[in-house]
Amino acid sequence: MERRRQKSKITDKRKDLRYTTMGIACPLGQIVDLSASGMRIRTPGKPSLSKGRSEQFVLRSDRQKLTVTGCVAWVRRRSLISKQYEIGVRFTDSRPAIREALVAFAKYGFVSSATTSASTSTMNESGSSTPQPKVAKAAIIVENYYKILGVDRNADEDMIRRAYWALAKTYHPDSNDDPAAEVKFRKINEAHEVLMDPRKRRRYDEILLAHMNAA
Repeated sequence: MERRRQKSKITDKRKDLRYTTMGIACPLGQIVDLSASGMRIRTPGKPSLSKGRSEQFVLRSDRQKLTVTGCVAWVRRRSLISKQYEIGVRFTDSRPAIREALVAFAKYGFVSSATTSASTSTMNESGSSTPQPKVAKAAIIVENYYKILGVDRNADEDMIRRAYWALAKTYHPDSNDDPAAEVKFRKINEAHEVLMDPRKRRRYDEILLAHMNAA
């Protein structure tokens, strides 16, 4: 029995390289990482999804829709004192074209034309495309973390830190009962977490620049 349990734990783990995502979100919460075989979603509260439930997830950018089927592998609370939960999703479509599209989407926020015909629907000028099931949608939202914190793109860590603490003090839910304050506070924390990590900041700057050039 113990061996079976250990084997089950091993097969639940993703063997594919995981990419830390920047600016990819869905109605359930923030997509923390994405790989060819699954993704991890962080939610602000207890999610309605349960383990074993299958869904169709539609990842969406300004130009494309990438549809992939997945099954909820696990749902867990981040800690005993946290209100946040995390959801592990295991993709059930293992076709090479889908896997390649997911990796490209995770790395660059878009899928190349070589993969598009097999796994995505391209949006036309009016914004319409082949209808997709509206179950769980994800959207590429490249938010400007520098603007959120009110600092220049060349700001150093000290400037970012001071800007963060000033805004956090203003918008912390414990001191601000405006319903919009909690959302603002989460964005401030998200921006601070990315910009204070050199590796995440470099990758974010690349994505932000590409998004600005494509706009």
